[in-house]
Amino acid sequence: MGTALAGGIGLAMRQHGLVCDSILAAQIVIANGSLISVSSTKHPELLAGIRGGGTVFGIVTALTFRLFNGTSVYAGHLMFADDTNWTTSRYLNEFTVGLLPKYPGLGIEVESLPALKQVMLQVNFFGNESMEEKAAVFQPLRAMKPVADKLGPGVANIVGQNDYLSALTAGYAGSKAFWFSGLMTSKQTGLGLPPTTQPASRPSKEPTCTF
Repeated sequence: MGTALAGGIGLAMRQHGLVCDSILAAQIVIANGSLISVSSTKHPELLAGIRGGGTVFGIVTALTFRLFNGTSVYAGHLMFADDTNWTTSRYLNEFTVGLLPKYPGLGIEVESLPALKQVMLQVNFFGNESMEEKAAVFQPLRAMKPVADKLGPGVANIVGQNDYLSALTAGYAGSKAFWFSGLMTSKQTGLGLPPTTQPASRPSKEPTCTF
């Protein structure tokens, strides 16, 4: 709930927007102690406020979300050696920027580890493409013989990635701080493309959930 109220950066945000974009209704305890319902027809200004405004408008006790059909996930990372001119890093930026308009379900980030002279490509690929199609997108990069290949079907390749990075950067002052701040803010330019826009029309009875 806290993630949604604060905005909600998620793995599928290029395809479906931030988590807060999917909040349809809420139950809120306001300053006078009353419990009220908010939606697009009841206190719509309050609904707009909690979509990213956090808990400053009251105590949120329940949220109703729009749901989306699940899709296959291809995720993880590739690690490459790099030189002092960051030649590989520059190439990865150019390669990945060209992919983003074609694949709205693709979330991708290029991160550099200066102390190790390495660069990592982090991938979260949602969408209706088959696993074979998703894997084929990254075949040109695999031909470059990455020093680590943790990219594949499912979200299991994402789980434990922080532990992998901690072990990788052990003994290098500042590398860990660089990495973990980089998971939230890209250190490269040219990749900050906005999420794709939501469809103009939706089914009259779209699936929702409340908790």
